Amino acid sequence: MKKNILFLVRHYNDLDNFSPLITELCQRKDSRIRILCVNPEFNIFSTHLYKYIHHDLGIPFDYSFSLIGSLKSSIATNLTGVLEKFPNAYFGRFLKWDYDIKCLSKYVDEYEISSVVVDERFLFEETGFPFLNLFRQILGTKGLKTYCFQTGQNPFNIEAFKSELKPEFYNFKTPIKIFFPYEIDRQRTVNDGLDQKIAFCRGSMRYSPAWISKLNSLLSKKTHPRTGNIKVLMLLTKLRYGVDKHLLIKIVEGMSQMEGIELTVKPHTRGMRAEFLGKSATRAHIDYETPTTSLIADCDLCLCMGTSMAAQVIIEGKLLGDLRCLQAEKNFFQEYKSAWIIDSFEELQSGLQLLREGKFLTPYGSKEVNDFLRFFIYGGADARDVTKEIADIILEG
Repeated sequence: MKKNILFLVRHYNDLDNFSPLITELCQRKDSRIRILCVNPEFNIFSTHLYKYIHHDLGIPFDYSFSLIGSLKSSIATNLTGVLEKFPNAYFGRFLKWDYDIKCLSKYVDEYEISSVVVDERFLFEETGFPFLNLFRQILGTKGLKTYCFQTGQNPFNIEAFKSELKPEFYNFKTPIKIFFPYEIDRQRTVNDGLDQKIAFCRGSMRYSPAWISKLNSLLSKKTHPRTGNIKVLMLLTKLRYGVDKHLLIKIVEGMSQMEGIELTVKPHTRGMRAEFLGKSATRAHIDYETPTTSLIADCDLCLCMGTSMAAQVIIEGKLLGDLRCLQAEKNFFQEYKSAWIIDSFEELQSGLQLLREGKFLTPYGSKEVNDFLRFFIYGGADARDVTKEIADIILEG
């Protein structure tokens, strides 16, 4: 008998991090997958993963607003078609209508949902989405097995990272298993009050080398012609993570004016804009549209400041620069010395000049990389198929 599994997504990060598991489960004969987007502000149809998941894998998508049991239901259902035909359409928060729990219950029953996959914020944080509050009730009343994951790995060490999870949400009324990419993150949450019997360390699905290889094969290669310049990609993180905003603006400004340097700045994928960069944003290329995976594949150097995407840079074999000078907290790339650690703009300038001259020596090697991957990707073990292990747990559960 097939197990019907529902994935709830709110942001691009959720879809991005769930895709390896969706792919693995689709290859199993004993599972049937469905995806429900619970955020009307997130247009799934505009993402590069939509064609692969929906058309290639045959996975159906639904929007929560199509389940509204009121006079608005016909309007809401039609909006899904509008989103698909016009990927840039935006409906905003006015779509956060009141939902009928009976319609949600009917949806779960109609598709015989037995298991639900969610990100950890769905369970642990207060939410402005009325739909999610109702879905928490459904999980308990119907006893749906729930599997919870981080959809954005914490790149900071345990001393620096303070839990934002709310202990009052720890009293779950549904069978649940919560997965963490590494042990210290699992232990941190257990120390905050989570029952260790439902907390598991299994590693990262999103950054497994096998999935990154698959992801690269799905993306069209839109590389720009080589000009002899050094292509530098800067991945922004949220300023609230202790980023020195003023120094960041100075670095972007300075790099934009350096001869032989092509700078692309990629804002954080969870809705971050780059207007705070001011005039420097007009000199650098700010790229909101191109998938980060494609940008990494096309760069010579990737500069990061506390983002888990830096792990993909390492796996791709690209040069990773960690802008320690911008960060108030220590991250795992610094701890494992698996990046070029940059302590000033002057040091960055000197390194870029050496890159242009072909004289730069990468300050980290295979040992640092392997130690980091063992910790960050494989949950403290040697190379393992993390996604297969998690799929086995879900299907056996």
